[in-house]
Amino acid sequence: MSSGNTAILNAVEEGKDIHLFVKFSPQEYYYQGVFELVEYTYEDDLDENGNTRKEYKFRLRKADRGADFD
Repeated sequence: MSSGNTAILNAVEEGKDIHLFVKFSPQEYYYQGVFELVEYTYEDDLDENGNTRKEYKFRLRKADRGADFD
């Protein structure tokens, strides 16, 4: 599991927000807000080289609150 996937799974226990960005091009990202993890699944899938890997799928829900910035 990559560090990014682990960060999503551990966000609640560590008291961290999940900030979601959508990538539209190599230089263009759009901020979607703060989300919380609802559930996740994983399954074996093939990568671009045909190697088997685990593919994690996260179901997120927009949080009721915004991020706290000081």
